[in-house]
Amino acid sequence: TPEIMTTIQRAYHQIRFSGLIYDKNNRRSAYLAIHHMVMVNYVGMATAVALIKGEQSLVDFVQVLGVVMIYIHNVIKAINILLHQKEIKELFARLEKFSLEITNDEAEGHIELRPKNLHYKFITIFSRVLKYLSPFSFVMGILSDYLSDFIKPHLPLHLWIPWKLTPYWPYFAGMAFDTLLMVTTCHYYVSFTALLFAFTTELNACIRVLRHRLETNGPADKNVYRYHHTILELLKDYNKLFSGPVYWEILVSTLQPCGFVYAFIKLLKRNDPSSSEMIIKALLTLAAPFVPCSCGQSISSQMELLHASAYIGKWYEEKPNIRRDLVTMLTVTTRQADLNYRKFISYNFVCFASVIQGIYSYLMMIIQFETD
Repeated sequence: TPEIMTTIQRAYHQIRFSGLIYDKNNRRSAYLAIHHMVMVNYVGMATAVALIKGEQSLVDFVQVLGVVMIYIHNVIKAINILLHQKEIKELFARLEKFSLEITNDEAEGHIELRPKNLHYKFITIFSRVLKYLSPFSFVMGILSDYLSDFIKPHLPLHLWIPWKLTPYWPYFAGMAFDTLLMVTTCHYYVSFTALLFAFTTELNACIRVLRHRLETNGPADKNVYRYHHTILELLKDYNKLFSGPVYWEILVSTLQPCGFVYAFIKLLKRNDPSSSEMIIKALLTLAAPFVPCSCGQSISSQMELLHASAYIGKWYEEKPNIRRDLVTMLTVTTRQADLNYRKFISYNFVCFASVIQGIYSYLMMIIQFETD
């Protein structure tokens, strides 16, 4: 059961229906991997067709553009995970083994290693809302269409459907198919979030143990330097595997929410019931870049606290060889050790502030375009 699982095992359990971490000997997981990849690529093809046909109003156009950004985010991250199955499994196995080794020590039992703070609550709520978004969008879309006499279908994802959505069976078939496409995109989002949060939680727990040992035992504890080296190696390997796709996510995140925010404003003015669904989509797409940025900020904060713990140690009372090790550790902790893309961009609150600024600029541009 999830209650007795480790953090990494819970993450794998949570994403078991996404097909991203699959077992070649398990037919169901292989089928899910193929199914979701076909569905997400249909989203890309159908949004491209919708943009080329160009039959939409401005509200529909910006929503389709938002779905294109979601597709880019999903497909880049999904392909990255599918191509690096072995390396990702090995990385999380190393992290789990290291975490179990140092956090199960009885001496560390009184430390709160995995606090259920605001960051934990945000990730939990974000994932739960994503899980229920698809059926909610389906119901709200049908309700809006019923109230508007099925003049124009309110699809969960605005894209091209290869048949005319006339009442009633073709319409319901189109809505069901579109909802299944949304299920795939939501599954992928939840999976990316679960893997990142599991890594962040366990790495932070290891850093907290390291800080405690450094403050309690002092720099004479040889395990301190071994733990520190392992933590840096895990962080470096994670960046190598995942930071590139996250960089693409940050790039597309400035356009991603604009369509949903703009559509919400328009639908709210018309008292359309689907405006409630649109604001949830807008908030989720606004929150999506906050996930990697908040996780990166959390790791950065722990590394800064570790540096402070090393700095306040009584290094001058130690033997020369221990003093040398501590100085080396102090030097290393002053360097950039966080979630980053080739040390070019760090994923933290500063990065998220830049994304919000970009979203505001694009949204104002769309509103200005309509007024002109």
